[in-house]
Amino acid sequence: MTAQRKKRRWLKPVLVVLLFCAAFVFFLTLDPSIDPEKVHPSLRELKTPYQSLETAHIADGGSVLVKIVGAEGREFYACLPRPMGEQSLYLKKVYLGGYFEEPEAVELEGYPHTGRLIRNILMNRDEPRHYCDIACAELTGRWGDWMIFHWRNLFAPDDYISAP
Repeated sequence: MTAQRKKRRWLKPVLVVLLFCAAFVFFLTLDPSIDPEKVHPSLRELKTPYQSLETAHIADGGSVLVKIVGAEGREFYACLPRPMGEQSLYLKKVYLGGYFEEPEAVELEGYPHTGRLIRNILMNRDEPRHYCDIACAELTGRWGDWMIFHWRNLFAPDDYISAP
């Protein structure tokens, strides 16, 4: 009887560790649902599949410009600002219409799920980009996005970081 107890003594800690790891992975990969009514109309009205997705990295500290062209040719422009030395002022903000310092750019207010949709589009693209992953992780603040960024940073090909 004591031999069987000794054999089973390791079973509980192993099961607890496996359960903890499974819960950790589950919560990191949870993707909050997107309510279409809480997405800005200019992005919500774009038809999928998108014709093109273009991003540009601005040398102001890490701002990212996004241009999405819908299936019928309509265009959507956004900026995820990250100016050097002022990142905390622009956390979780999205500007529509162009670069955030341009006069035609407008800070997005009242549509909280627009940032989530932009994040999903950028993170699920065929060719992930280093600067987009950082901007998305800062936009959402989700641990899962930071883990994706660090994972890609460790194991991605050379063009992940050096791509335009």
